[in-house]
Amino acid sequence: MDNLSFTTKYINNYHIKYNLKEGEFAPQTYAMYWCMLATGINRIFTKEQLDEFLLRLAITMESLQLVENWFGWDKFLTFTFNDQYYSLTVEDVFMHFGFEAVDSYQDEIQQDLYLNSVSGWIRRAQIVGHYGGGFQVIYPRKEFNYEGEDTFVIEKITKEFAVTQELKNKASFFADDVLKHMGREQLLLSPNINEKHIELEKRNLDVANLPVFDLEKIPVDLRNKCFYLMFDDKYAHYLINEVPKEEHKQKANKYLYLAWLFAHELIWGDVYEYNFHEGVQINEQDYAEEDETFNIFQTIDDYNMEECVPLLKGDS
Repeated sequence: MDNLSFTTKYINNYHIKYNLKEGEFAPQTYAMYWCMLATGINRIFTKEQLDEFLLRLAITMESLQLVENWFGWDKFLTFTFNDQYYSLTVEDVFMHFGFEAVDSYQDEIQQDLYLNSVSGWIRRAQIVGHYGGGFQVIYPRKEFNYEGEDTFVIEKITKEFAVTQELKNKASFFADDVLKHMGREQLLLSPNINEKHIELEKRNLDVANLPVFDLEKIPVDLRNKCFYLMFDDKYAHYLINEVPKEEHKQKANKYLYLAWLFAHELIWGDVYEYNFHEGVQINEQDYAEEDETFNIFQTIDDYNMEECVPLLKGDS
């Protein structure tokens, strides 16, 4: 379990609440970790963040009739931890006020990004639960694809579903109803929270000061030189002279952006392991191959982007 990234150090009296020794974690903490991964919520430090978590949790668990069950039982859901069954109750959620599931400069993923891929976020939680140490809320079904690799299929939610306004309203009502039961004393955080706030303020400032990619600021002749470095002469000529303007811009934004990130050392590593500077916005699936796999550094190598570095280094 050591590779899990969550921390309880900002929860007030966490170990006392669950009668734990230092370094121990309650099974309910793993359920909260799973649910926060599945909803794109990185930390719960404010009542507003808790409200957003509950709203998204209701949407995520709609197939389990979570909203309806709230009125019948004092528990949200059943989960497994080390092959034993437990329940995550309303009180458990309140007891995790101050929980950080992911150490990101952002407190949460933007709501529209979450709503556009609800099942994708659930799969993320399932895979972490599967490989991270035997905890699940919804068990994935393991299947084998044609390449012999494992894939995981959600049992209850097998495909993306549309989040309607009616569902949003129902989820909002659910969140508001749950929060009515939260006492003021449950909003207390650990004294450690002050240093975290200072850290996050600095990290957000660093992100705000990152250079910004702007295709229009890269001279056309420089763009064209990069195209001839990245593509064969025939395709580069076609891309520069023959494709419609919008397609040209789309290709330029896609490939020049990646080369620009590499030139400005906002991405580093190799084909085996690579990292982005915190705050870099990129959708790796935009660079997927025909078999739907992607490796950003493989793309950098395949398109000779390293040769574009001297050309792009000075543009910020």
